[in-house]
Amino acid sequence: MSAADLAPDASPVRVTLAGCREEWRWFVFSVLGATGYGVLTVLTASVIGGLVADVVTPAVREGELTGAMAWQVAWQLGGVVFLNVIAVIVRRIAAGITYNNLIASTRRRVTRAYQDLPMRWHQVHPSGRLLSHANSDVETIWNIFQPLPMALGVAIMLLFGFVSIFLVDVVLGFVALVVFPLLIVINYWFQIVMRRRVEASQAARAQVSTVADESFDGALVVKALGRADSETARLTRSAEELRDANIRLGRTEGIFDPMTNALPTLGSLAVVVVGAERVASGSITAADVVQVAYLFSLLAWPVRAFGWILFSLPQVAIGWKRVKPILDDAADLPPRRREASLPEGPLELRARGVSFTYEDADAPALTGVDLEVPTGGSLAVVGATGSGKSTLAQVLVGLTPPTAGVVEVGGHDIGGVANREERVALATQDAFVFNESSEENVALGRSDLGRGEVDHALDVAHAATFVEALPHGRDEALGERGSRLSGGQRQRIALARVIAGKPGLVVLDDSTSAIDPAVEGDILTSLRSATEGSTTVIVAHRRSSILLADRVVYLENGRVAASGRHDELMAGHPGYAALLSAYEVEEAEGAAPDAADVNDGDGDDADASHAEVEGGRA
Repeated sequence: MSAADLAPDASPVRVTLAGCREEWRWFVFSVLGATGYGVLTVLTASVIGGLVADVVTPAVREGELTGAMAWQVAWQLGGVVFLNVIAVIVRRIAAGITYNNLIASTRRRVTRAYQDLPMRWHQVHPSGRLLSHANSDVETIWNIFQPLPMALGVAIMLLFGFVSIFLVDVVLGFVALVVFPLLIVINYWFQIVMRRRVEASQAARAQVSTVADESFDGALVVKALGRADSETARLTRSAEELRDANIRLGRTEGIFDPMTNALPTLGSLAVVVVGAERVASGSITAADVVQVAYLFSLLAWPVRAFGWILFSLPQVAIGWKRVKPILDDAADLPPRRREASLPEGPLELRARGVSFTYEDADAPALTGVDLEVPTGGSLAVVGATGSGKSTLAQVLVGLTPPTAGVVEVGGHDIGGVANREERVALATQDAFVFNESSEENVALGRSDLGRGEVDHALDVAHAATFVEALPHGRDEALGERGSRLSGGQRQRIALARVIAGKPGLVVLDDSTSAIDPAVEGDILTSLRSATEGSTTVIVAHRRSSILLADRVVYLENGRVAASGRHDELMAGHPGYAALLSAYEVEEAEGAAPDAADVNDGDGDDADASHAEVEGGRA
């Protein structure tokens, strides 16, 4: 059974054992190294005791250290120390590989779950919290594997140590039996106290990540509306909560550390006191006392590995409790039998009885939507804000499975298409641009795209001119989320990304809203020819965009209120005509189009874009 098969409330011991099974090869090596370390550490004490009896005592008595004596010390003590170093190296390397392999595999599962989960799931889970789950929570689960091999080695060390002490002297053995179990009791108390404090710390850490992510993402809004002080105060409150939670952790650990440090020291003193009386009575020799006292000093620090284990156990449970529901949500998705493969060229689109309701929503976002776009055809989707246009766009491309009905692309249910991502593309109004060059943004890691295809896509999207005007041209990094570009320029980079893939179905969700209408018409016209007449769905509000489509679907409250040609709807459906008139009045009375899209008549003015960004930062 792997860790992924366990329940969210699985005990930390079960989670740890599942990790041991998952990386058993390297874990076995780490345990062997730790075992060697434990045995050789006890053997070191025995060797020192023997050297005190055979070398040091005679040398002190005779006042002379011969070469043979020095050689005996060197090869006996040096040999056991050398072997111990080898054991420590094996333990640390193998334990490190085990720990990092578990983190990597779990992080891959979590991020794969993020990719598999539908958009509606992401809409209710803040990205900052998801980042915290994939980063700190995953590390928290497996942190126990750093001290675990050491602790197992210490267990072997204690076993051999107790046997060695009892073989030397039973009375000193009982001294050890008092000290070391008391250390374990203190460690157990420490685990109980720390559990809830670790959980509070992890929750506060996730909250800080969420607030910071929102603050950085919304930097432009915060600065533009003069809300920097309030946003700073919000982040300060979260940071102070994390600080207080970590201080409580540190305070508890601050009490625990002195106790665990003091007990072995007191035990060593007890050994010296009791041992001196035993030597005086003739029951044991001074070499025996040295051997036991040295063994105490050796065992004192490694025994703390049990404390690290007990400190890590609550973290395992808390980290697993936060990460496992994500894996479960992905596992609960209906099995996807993605066996169909879409051919090259334009694809027919058909939606039949499509409905969708957001979680905890009072009303459905889509209800019984029927539409059809023939191969190579085009359809405009029009509706007021909140009518379900963007939801429909996500459903049509398969990002959000419908709660009822079916979407077919190329004659296949889109949920069962293996190459959906390559043959179906979505461009949204909020165009995301990576902090990479324009070429890397367009190619998006698709190794089959050559430089010529990227250049062609930039030309079709009317992006080539402003890209070439950047200081380093197509190799210029575009800034975080495309901060070095205007809104219209970002949209054209995103459109070039779609064009470069030559999809059979393109859905444009108001993806040209920030572009000058004249340039928009040229781009959409070029888009159809550049993608070999691919089937196109345009979510739009501009008359110029709508007129490019063969047919129009008008949505009201998630339902298809009317469909037909634009002129038919203008004449026969008052709601449609009123909406378009309202859009046109709003656009005529609203702000001027993006300066970077009208400055040169072709939408390519990088200097205006840079000035806009710099002014915003100022």
